Amino acid sequence: MKITWLNHSTVSIEAREATIVIDPWFEPYVAMPRAPLADIIIISHWHATHGTVDSVNKVRTDDTVIFGPIDAAREIYGCRGLRVGQRLMLKQTIPLEVVPARTVRRREHSEEGLGFILELEKRKIYYAGDTEPLADLSGMEPDLAFLPVGGTRTMGPREAARYAKQLGAKLAIPIHYGKIEGTVENAELFAELCSKEGIRTRLLTPFRSFNFLGKNA
Repeated sequence: MKITWLNHSTVSIEAREATIVIDPWFEPYVAMPRAPLADIIIISHWHATHGTVDSVNKVRTDDTVIFGPIDAAREIYGCRGLRVGQRLMLKQTIPLEVVPARTVRRREHSEEGLGFILELEKRKIYYAGDTEPLADLSGMEPDLAFLPVGGTRTMGPREAARYAKQLGAKLAIPIHYGKIEGTVENAELFAELCSKEGIRTRLLTPFRSFNFLGKNA
């Protein structure tokens, strides 16, 4: 399974079952490497830095299936609406559970966002979306967790490290930093704090992929 952090909160997962791009956002008028084309696009919430029509069009094909919250479905042609609590099969082979993403204390989002739990190549992957720690997901033990560390609209590195421990994450990757809010130092502090708790982390460079092998990744 190939994992690529494209920027900010945009992630590509190339697995045997499908290539999935989550929260596609690319800076307008800025040259960039070619992003992987998606079999499936998933959007956590309809904000300008987590999904735009132009960004979606950069990674979609005529056969791409798109999912997102109801407000995204209103804006993106062919997007299917999702709600918290749904469980469905993507491409008939990929289990997806839609879980909450909340930033109640920061009140940055007027609506509740979405997080996602996917199973790919028999591994559990958690994409948190814009969120603070959620007690109802404690102990789910994802093989891989993408957690925001920006600290303005989401939790910061200290909260995110505590959340990684609370989840029982086997590998945690920081996102939601480096462009719109949050710095590389946020991600480095997150990794340092996770290491003290025995949690493996990986800091990624935009558009550089790594092969996720599970236990020994």
